[in-house]
Amino acid sequence: MLKGGGSKESLPFLIYRNLEIMAPPKKELNEAIIYDLAKIHCTMNEIASVCDCSVDTLERRYADIIKKGRDEGKSSLKRLQWKAAEAGNITMMIWLGKQTLGQSDRVRSDITSGGDKIQPIIQVSPMGAEELRKLAADGK
Repeated sequence: MLKGGGSKESLPFLIYRNLEIMAPPKKELNEAIIYDLAKIHCTMNEIASVCDCSVDTLERRYADIIKKGRDEGKSSLKRLQWKAAEAGNITMMIWLGKQTLGQSDRVRSDITSGGDKIQPIIQVSPMGAEELRKLAADGK
């Protein structure tokens, strides 16, 4: 019997039990690639796949780079949308008006009953293309 109740057969276990277990060295990932992938809004799984690492590693060590890349991507997309609207893209003008100014299509509905049938009447009156062009030309 050994001190602590072990036998000679358990000696290797007792020896290894006192060794420090070291983690493998951290794999250095290319921060520029992570940033660029985040900028085009790749998912965490997609970034992890390209970088050959786990999502957990990305979240632990590169969250700030990913956030910065995604924010930059949003800004770039907004800038392109504004340029398209300024160039006269009516669809983009309407979409940006709804997103940034809280504008919406006016929908009026009346329900009338004629016996067993209910007939919805929906009338949509969005701004006309000519009116939008005039607003764009005036810079409003």
